[in-house]
Amino acid sequence: MLVRSTLFSRLSYMSKENTELSVELADVQKQIATGKRLVRMSEEPWSISQVHQLREDTSVQSVFKRASDLSVTLLSQTENALNDSMNVLSRLREIAVTAANDTYSQDDLDGMVEEVDTLKERLFSLANTEFDGRYLFAGTAYDTEPFDTTFAYVGSANEVSIDVSKNSRVEVGFDGSDVFQGAVDVFTAIDNFTTGLGIDDSTAINTAMTDFDDAFNKLGDYLTRTGGEMNLALDMKEVTESIALGLTERLSSIEDVDVAEAMTRFSLMQTQYQINLQLTSKTRGMTLFERM
Repeated sequence: MLVRSTLFSRLSYMSKENTELSVELADVQKQIATGKRLVRMSEEPWSISQVHQLREDTSVQSVFKRASDLSVTLLSQTENALNDSMNVLSRLREIAVTAANDTYSQDDLDGMVEEVDTLKERLFSLANTEFDGRYLFAGTAYDTEPFDTTFAYVGSANEVSIDVSKNSRVEVGFDGSDVFQGAVDVFTAIDNFTTGLGIDDSTAINTAMTDFDDAFNKLGDYLTRTGGEMNLALDMKEVTESIALGLTERLSSIEDVDVAEAMTRFSLMQTQYQINLQLTSKTRGMTLFERM
């Protein structure tokens, strides 16, 4: 009776050990397949909580990174539009300086009007610059053209900003009426210049030079401001990427498994499991004589 009891206890112990080893083998096999150390939500609840928080924080940084990328793209387009607008104004001033020279006839001045009209249309197009469905100089009304065919501003006076971090916002959409009609209404200035050319009005031509200078400087102010917003967006993008990398590394340290080490452990455990099965089978097959 004692022998049978001892044998039964031994078999029970070996069976329990094999069951536990089988579960461990399955877990390690899953770790190898997924590359993740944690295979069940029930294990290490403190780690699971950390994983959830780290994933949420990583997701937030991803949103900020996309916002920074969008800001950089929009501001780059704004810089291009402002630079091109300043080039137009520079050309208009050159024409005004030329027209102020008394050696030019009325026919010459009339010939200049055609180029001035073309430059006005070019400036109008730049003031209505659109990128990916957004008008850059329409303020918060960025889904509609800011200047209508009469050159009147129909956009919003409120500027558009984008959150690029928990504490930082970047301005990406400007009030076109201030940009192109702030220091001086550039379209009205061009019209006055055209009228002056048509009648050889030296006063109007000289006034146009001053107006073009003022408008040029206004655009320059916005170009400087755009550059500052661009730098902020780039800085926040770099910060966001750094934070995201740190979060990813922390997340990896908690949930990722060393696959090479896991494969070695799996091989050793599998060998032990086979040995245990053989011993269990041998023990169950023992005769009564062998048991005694």
